Amino acid sequence: MASTVLYPPIVNSIAPAFVASGDSSSCKLYFSLSKYSSTSQPIKALHISVVKQSTGQSVVRKVDDPANGRYRSTGIIIINTEELNKTGTDNLYYVDILNNDVQAGDQTGWYPGWLYKIQIRLSDVPYDGSIGQSAYLNVNASHFSEWSTYCTTKAISKPRITIPVLNGFDSNEEQSLNRSKEYNLSLTTLTLDGTYSNADESETLYSYDLSLYDLNDELIENSDMLFSNQYYSPNQFHYIFKTELRDSEYYNLVLHYTTINKYEETFKFKILASSINPEAAGVKLVSVETIETVQDEDFKRDFNESTSLEFEQEEGLIGLKIYSKDSVGIYNGNFCIRRASSKDNFKTWEDMKIIVCINKPINELPIFFDKTAESGVWYKYGIQSIDTNGFRSRLEEIKSPILREWEYSYLIGEGGRQLKLKYNNVMNSYTYNFSESKTDTIGGQYPYITRNGNTKYRTFPVNGLISFNMDENELFTSDLDMYGYRDIVSLYRRRRKAEYIFDYDYRREFDFREKVLDFLQDGKPKLFKSATEGNIIIRLMQVAAQPNQSLNRMIYSFTSTAHEVAADTIENYLKYGFFEVGNYATSFVVYSTHIGQIQLDCQPGDNIIEKIWAKYDFSTKNLAGLRNTLLRIHHLRINFTDKPLKVYNNVNELVIGNNFTYNNAKITVRGDLSRTYVFDEDILLTEVDKVCILGAAENVYDEFGNVNNTIHVDVDFLYDMAQDSYIGRAVRNRIAEKGIGQVYASYAPGTDVYRDVYYKYFYDWSDQYRVLAEIRWTCIEANPGAIFLIKDYQDTQAAPKDLYHEINQTGVLNLEGLGEVCDIKYIGMRNPDGSIDETKDVDVIIDYLYYTIIGIYSEEA
Repeated sequence: MASTVLYPPIVNSIAPAFVASGDSSSCKLYFSLSKYSSTSQPIKALHISVVKQSTGQSVVRKVDDPANGRYRSTGIIIINTEELNKTGTDNLYYVDILNNDVQAGDQTGWYPGWLYKIQIRLSDVPYDGSIGQSAYLNVNASHFSEWSTYCTTKAISKPRITIPVLNGFDSNEEQSLNRSKEYNLSLTTLTLDGTYSNADESETLYSYDLSLYDLNDELIENSDMLFSNQYYSPNQFHYIFKTELRDSEYYNLVLHYTTINKYEETFKFKILASSINPEAAGVKLVSVETIETVQDEDFKRDFNESTSLEFEQEEGLIGLKIYSKDSVGIYNGNFCIRRASSKDNFKTWEDMKIIVCINKPINELPIFFDKTAESGVWYKYGIQSIDTNGFRSRLEEIKSPILREWEYSYLIGEGGRQLKLKYNNVMNSYTYNFSESKTDTIGGQYPYITRNGNTKYRTFPVNGLISFNMDENELFTSDLDMYGYRDIVSLYRRRRKAEYIFDYDYRREFDFREKVLDFLQDGKPKLFKSATEGNIIIRLMQVAAQPNQSLNRMIYSFTSTAHEVAADTIENYLKYGFFEVGNYATSFVVYSTHIGQIQLDCQPGDNIIEKIWAKYDFSTKNLAGLRNTLLRIHHLRINFTDKPLKVYNNVNELVIGNNFTYNNAKITVRGDLSRTYVFDEDILLTEVDKVCILGAAENVYDEFGNVNNTIHVDVDFLYDMAQDSYIGRAVRNRIAEKGIGQVYASYAPGTDVYRDVYYKYFYDWSDQYRVLAEIRWTCIEANPGAIFLIKDYQDTQAAPKDLYHEINQTGVLNLEGLGEVCDIKYIGMRNPDGSIDETKDVDVIIDYLYYTIIGIYSEEA
């Protein structure tokens, strides 16, 4: 009979999963004591039962461990305890069930992937070993509480976390998780992509959150809890930080994740950010404010035809276009347009649009219109390149913030469709709604007023006149969208022109009105924009239309009530589909088919396919930044141009003609019938195929009596080519390093000093490479009168400047404030008469601040 004064402990029905690996692994079971327990005796022992859930059989290892105070021979674990293990929280205790307390078959320890059910009971009598455990349990039954309810938990394999951008971090390889280790990043925008994995495939990633702190552990940015997609790539995590990292500053990055069965783990990384990334140079964003700084007249004309300040003010948007100094070069790559606003002092940068450029000049990319910009708010825009691995370049900003003020109100819906409320848009109320109640008291003079919850949203009317003239730039719809067919559009347009129907077009008004009403009544959230109310995400209700009788009902007005339904954030803009950022391309392969021809003087046994591949395949060569890979050839035609030979046919008869083999088949082209062989059109030949020319049945002699077995053929064919950007080897991740360097040497006039510095840091090994990225500061010590030519990029969009510097009487030239230094040359010594002696060597000490980039090659490269 159980104790009447000692009640069972209280446990949760489910406990978080735990790692079952190594002798030190344990399951920590938390419990609390019942408030109904009235015994004055302290708890002297705990009894624990552990069973496998699927079978209900005990998994307790029936081997005692007196040294650790654990007795298990009866199939339950008896642990003597004078004082319970407290957690620091009142009435919350825990017990560790060790790895050697349980077994799976003949193997000691927890078994990854198994579910266990655990019960616990209390005893105010310890087990002292004076009697057997079975006798102890029988004699002292009245001193034990009842068993607790079941607590179910799961043993899992140790999870593995990999994060490529953090120098290829792998939690399996960094067991100690050295908190002092620094991760150098050659980026300013941190995109954290990683993978969770577990030998138990059912234990998937459930949620994760990321936090960025400064070195004082002040929170800079938090991702909030993000959930993995359990139906598509459930074990991937991805987050783009909106904070632009500052060059040469340290940050603490914290990753916390939870698995599907609530196992939790936290990682902390110390990172050093560097803005070094030369890929961003040469490309910038152009707006209405900066278009006049562009020298390319064709680009300027195209931009001015696409947008203007008046157009943007009227349509409620901001236009941006990507400009490159290389106006004609073909480019393959990704660009990302980002935005920050004055609302948070330009602290947060958000992705607005990823533009993929495939096999075309950068300057031909279309203009991007930001329709979600708010009237009267300052915006900064920047551009980054993104490589096929997702690494981002330095953010290149437009120098000055941009501000627009809208003339009208607008509604933006799914897909970026924008309706301009140009006519009769009147607002006569604007209400903030709260959840409040008033209670009158009996005998009291004043009521009690309570506010419930966090309710606060706006309600206001949205109305206006509907006419196709409100959409003259077709940002809401178009004739083709309304009528569906180009020939129908053409019919309507010819009728309007022939009959002078412009403003009084009843059919066009009707079709446009139906589109507008469908848009207003679709039940989906809209973004309301105006200069007076700002940006508000709303849902329209009670939409009604009223015909204008004076215009014979050709024109309608509409009324509706708008209710605010979400916070005005980029995340909600994306959620409701007001715009799409898009995805960057991971490959830039362009496929094309071409006509090919090759003329060959073949020796017997020569493989024609091999010779075609040698001429047309450039998969390992860099052709102006491109790589051409021959995929296949087809429609092959072989023409023998010399006189036919004496050959043996397939039945070993001597005939006039030519022989060749196609893979394992022998083919005879009879000279008295034809000298050409045409392959079937559906035969596709690749690099592994063989089409080999065979010689004559006997030697062929030329006019001088020499043996000449050469066979001349003309080969015509079509070939499929894949073209993409040339990448010598795939790079997994890049690491930036910063340091102070020094060069000491004697230089002759005309010597390129920068070259020595560059190759001092250069290497290219099988698994990684290192290159000099930038020199930012230089101090030169030399004899007075020594002259140096130094080139630097003050403006990354302009050519480097030539600057000549002469060492003065101090013998020191300290160059601060320069841009990226790209050339240093010793010119010569200044003579007393002012001329330059270009024959005199000089001893030079150069100190400099340098940045290098270490690239780690992918294993499959």
